[in-house]
Amino acid sequence: MATIIHTLTYDNYMKSLIIIIILLLGINCGVHLERKSFTSMPNKRSFDNIKIRLDGVYLGEVENKTKKGILAYFFYQNGIALKYYLPEESGFNSHTNMLNGEKLLDTVKQIDALYKKKQAGGFRIEGDKIQIQVFEFVNYGNYEVCTYNGQILNDSTIFISTCEIKSKSNFCPNQFYLKFYQMPKPDSMNQLMNKRWYWED
Repeated sequence: MATIIHTLTYDNYMKSLIIIIILLLGINCGVHLERKSFTSMPNKRSFDNIKIRLDGVYLGEVENKTKKGILAYFFYQNGIALKYYLPEESGFNSHTNMLNGEKLLDTVKQIDALYKKKQAGGFRIEGDKIQIQVFEFVNYGNYEVCTYNGQILNDSTIFISTCEIKSKSNFCPNQFYLKFYQMPKPDSMNQLMNKRWYWED
């Protein structure tokens, strides 16, 4: 009897170990593959002639199968992009003429303190076209590249026309506008900055 119990316990242990290894391999492969789709690298020397405002935030109201709220994007001279999701109940919206920048900055800092890692990436501008790529949290500590393609209508308005993410299409919101508001920005420092592949130069 003791031998049977021992055998069952060992079998269960081995099955659990195999499952854990498979999950770890799957996660690592996913991250490796997603790195290859990241093409909007920042540049340590900074970009010239950027056609959008860099002294504040762009806000857009979004809704998809799983959530409704505000996407907040911060852009930096060297091509870094930071993205934050603010749920509907946060009270922020993109239709107001006045934005409480201090409140938004405090909210962003709280998000950074809670999650430790930022949804960071980069952006590229060619003519009036813009591509924004950020590493978004998916599951099991896994981040995947989400690509937003759009058009710069003027320096304070961007129209996002498509959104693509490899494994979770429902993470991508419908088409939306980003509206600029001047405010202090969070520090652009993020967990990707010490990776060689993150930078163009």
